[in-house]
Amino acid sequence: MKININKKNINKWLYLTGLTLSMVSLSACGKKNIKQQANIYEEKTYDYDDEIVDIDELDEDTEYESEENKEIYLNKSSELSKYFDESVSFNDVRDAINNNYNLEEKDKENIIKVVDKLEDKTPSIDLRCLYENCKMLNIERKDNNEDNPNTLAYFNPETHIMTLYSDDMHYLSHEVLHMLNLLYINLDDENINIILDARRKDNKITFLLEGFIEWFNLYLFDYEDKNAYPVQYNDISIFKYILNMSNSRLISAFTNSDYTGIKNSFGEILDKEELNELFSICENSVELFNSGKKDNKDDIKKKYDLLLKACINSREYLDSDSLYQIMLILKSSYINYYENNTDITNEYFNKLVNLSYNKNNSIKLYDGEGNIINYCDIDNMYFIGTEGVGYRIAESFRDENGKKKYYLNTKNKCYNVGDDDVVAPITALLNDNQDEVEIGDLMDRYEEIENGATYQKVK
Repeated sequence: MKININKKNINKWLYLTGLTLSMVSLSACGKKNIKQQANIYEEKTYDYDDEIVDIDELDEDTEYESEENKEIYLNKSSELSKYFDESVSFNDVRDAINNNYNLEEKDKENIIKVVDKLEDKTPSIDLRCLYENCKMLNIERKDNNEDNPNTLAYFNPETHIMTLYSDDMHYLSHEVLHMLNLLYINLDDENINIILDARRKDNKITFLLEGFIEWFNLYLFDYEDKNAYPVQYNDISIFKYILNMSNSRLISAFTNSDYTGIKNSFGEILDKEELNELFSICENSVELFNSGKKDNKDDIKKKYDLLLKACINSREYLDSDSLYQIMLILKSSYINYYENNTDITNEYFNKLVNLSYNKNNSIKLYDGEGNIINYCDIDNMYFIGTEGVGYRIAESFRDENGKKKYYLNTKNKCYNVGDDDVVAPITALLNDNQDEVEIGDLMDRYEEIENGATYQKVK
């Protein structure tokens, strides 16, 4: 069949020089007054073999007409302003929920809890999609999901049905958040279907969508775990770090469905081939993880090699603070695939140390078994002693929030200093002109000078 597609001229995203996304402010517009389309500059005809419209190659919002109706595909939530005028408030959304007689009272209460959290933490968020979806929402419950046991909840934007296989609030709130930027709606008396679903344009962004929703879910509710979509959640956390995005910028980007903008913002960090490979592996690695088949190590290793490169390229310079921030954020993700991750951890650590501008590690440190302890700056190395427990070697750094932390280089994890710990700079325990030392010697030196307090104890 032949379908006429009109491509409209829309403003492209403009990005600030550098790596931070420049977000367009979202207006809170909504409801039902249709606006006239304008700026149609090009008309093309495409052939399709079936009813599924493939818009993979279309960069702008599109429309096609049949004898029955006109369907308009939108790429971003901000484009709803072309069709809806009136603003939507949080109380409008609550009213839509309470007036939806398809919903049980308990479900209404739980969905309103999500709305309350949104109002508390994101008071300027665009509510138009959520409002329309809440008016049409239906919830069904099933005992189990035989087709996909890993799926405990699902929202279908085309039918406006949320299917729940669990009564856990974690899963319901996740699906409600999907309703912020997915919309299939027929405009009354206009024979027009408005469709906002970025997955139609690019099926390689599902991991981004799910990862963000779970990140947003934990941001709103402070759930203790991230059992839903752990791989995608970690990918989003890494992307957020790479792109140096604040929470508000990340939320704006995803609620506006600007997945293409996020992907394109990697343009100055990775070349096109690397970027496409990264996104493809990210999407496929989710399936690999969910299937329990973690044997495709080559692709997984390639994924984290590319993410490491992106982390490095995204910083003007690399210091010890950035080094440990990168190590921790990468390890929280690749540890899902590698039970024994010592080799890859050491490989990445050494790469980062060699690139660090404040590298100061000429003094060799050895653990009790004679193994070299990797570190970046001897001036940041500390001897941590706990009476009755033992001693540790750690390097201090500042996290993304400026909080001082200690990284146990031999354990590849952070250590929380307690009230009973004594923290001494290693430089205070070294003899003059000492170019190598074992941890046992540091212990002896610490005990020799402890009573004299010839060093500054630091917390």
